Amino acid sequence: MKVEMKPLPRGQAEFIIEITPAEYDPFLKKAAQMISENIKTPGFRQGKASFEIIVKQVGETKVWEEALEGAVRKTLFDALKEKSIDTVGSPKIEVQKLAPNNPVIFKATVNLLPKIESLSYEDITVRKNAISIDNTKIEKQLHELQKMRGKEILVSREAKKGDKVEIDFSLSIDNVSLDGGDAKKFPLYLGENKFIPGFEENVIGQKAGETKEFKLTFPKNYHQEIVAGKLTDCKVKVSGVYEIQLPELSDALAQDLKFKDLNDLKDHLKKTLEKEAKSAEERRLEDEIIDKLLDKNRFSDICDVLINSESKTMLAEIEQSVAGQGVSFDEYLSHMKKTKDEMLMELAPSATKRIKGAILFREIAKNASISASEDEITQSIQSLKEQYAHDENAKKTLDSPDYRHYMSHTLTSQKVLQFLKEKIIK
Repeated sequence: MKVEMKPLPRGQAEFIIEITPAEYDPFLKKAAQMISENIKTPGFRQGKASFEIIVKQVGETKVWEEALEGAVRKTLFDALKEKSIDTVGSPKIEVQKLAPNNPVIFKATVNLLPKIESLSYEDITVRKNAISIDNTKIEKQLHELQKMRGKEILVSREAKKGDKVEIDFSLSIDNVSLDGGDAKKFPLYLGENKFIPGFEENVIGQKAGETKEFKLTFPKNYHQEIVAGKLTDCKVKVSGVYEIQLPELSDALAQDLKFKDLNDLKDHLKKTLEKEAKSAEERRLEDEIIDKLLDKNRFSDICDVLINSESKTMLAEIEQSVAGQGVSFDEYLSHMKKTKDEMLMELAPSATKRIKGAILFREIAKNASISASEDEITQSIQSLKEQYAHDENAKKTLDSPDYRHYMSHTLTSQKVLQFLKEKIIK
């Protein structure tokens, strides 16, 4: 067997494989046997006719064609193994020569599994930030609780900071209305500064029934680039002004919220904020570790097959998340003003990063001899079975070999991440 290999761009390689007639002969014999088992041959039971009889009955060309698939599969497998090449997806096969009593030649274009050129993680450092919850954060949470228990009283005076106003507004640039720049009876809490800078200041002082027109400039770093830094015409009509009467911060408010007293409520808020801050810091550390590893290590090209597959997985995750909020995916796409194909293109960089992260973790696990034990896998699956005790379909999924493989991969990745934290975080 003659093998020629040529690297291609975008994580692919091309193989030209030539099989001599002698090497092709075992595949011919097997193909003739299979043909014999599926046709009737006069004077022979099915599967019992000789090679020569089958060739005479169906023709030599037919037998050579039937032998091709098995020959391609076996010789390509041997060629990849010989050169220590791992692939993903199905190869593209082009037959260049197939004629009886001649060498068989075919071209195979394969998608290469990406590799790290030289694994490095020993000299990376990530600094851990101290967690500190000051009184300002607790006071902010207390104020939010006051607002939840507050009363909105309709008043006939000018709007002031701290009030809630209901407004009808429209925004336009060069007499063209902005997408999402119109609303009726929009609730605006003056003083929260959640709108365009300067908008609330123009509403303060207005009474119900009054209309005001003014101009504002969107910030240069505004998240919608199409309007960033542009002068905008604003028209606002106030339909109602509401004074917010907040309950006093007291033991009574705390008890209404099922706490012993105000100090007990403050302790609870501090512990909750600390827990959230620790979780956020852990996520930041993990992201920084992965980002630094990706910057430190060089990867071979990632083939389109892998990127497209991971992008579709990420899109499916978004679709599932949207469905969990009671919104159809078509509605979501309409709101985002994008098609599925556009979403897939936008997800490609994130998909590439996720693929590289998975490759890194796999190589680190191999390098550091990290793996999940069979007992750990079984215990994790058993725990999930207990959660889904009344869901037969879920239990079938959890019992499948594919899910066991998935759990092994998940647990190993968790161990690798913990291993990296212990080595890298200072």
